[in-house]
Amino acid sequence: MRKEYNSNAEFFEDVNLFEQELLVCGHNHAAKQIHEGLGCINGLTDGWALFMESLEKVLSEYTAELSKEQKEKLTIFLGITKKAIYRK
Repeated sequence: MRKEYNSNAEFFEDVNLFEQELLVCGHNHAAKQIHEGLGCINGLTDGWALFMESLEKVLSEYTAELSKEQKEKLTIFLGITKKAIYRK
């Protein structure tokens, strides 16, 4: 997994892999939340904000179930998403 991406496609690929990882680990509800959030991305800031909310929800509601590495991935995804929203 990367911390810097050259394109949204690379980022979405890692998020999709993470979603699959969650499913394999039995975290179906968390994976569903990620999947639904990805479906909100429509090229507008509002879509990215909805995706950010889904990442935040997974981090807050399922944190006890997630490994340290999974939490780190979520944190990285959140940072990148916030950059997309706030153009930092």
